[in-house]
Amino acid sequence: VQEPSAIDPAQPKYFATVAFPYANSALHIGHGRMNTAADIIVRFQRLLGKAVLFPMGFHISGTPVLAVADGLARGDEKQRSITSAALAEYV
Repeated sequence: VQEPSAIDPAQPKYFATVAFPYANSALHIGHGRMNTAADIIVRFQRLLGKAVLFPMGFHISGTPVLAVADGLARGDEKQRSITSAALAEYV
């Protein structure tokens, strides 16, 4: 982790981001592949002496989440089962 106080204002900056995974299902190997590739690039940029900002997180909006919410509101048993199983991995 690079402390903000240790960053020289004249130091070149590098910003990287990846598509955040949706929080409505379990993580899978594709998430690991995507984040690993980005992490390699970011670490290389740090080796080049750049101040790197690489935020990580989850995406909790958009069409997939809306579709899940609509399915749950309709009482869709299949959607309830899928959502319960996905949440059980984290709760």
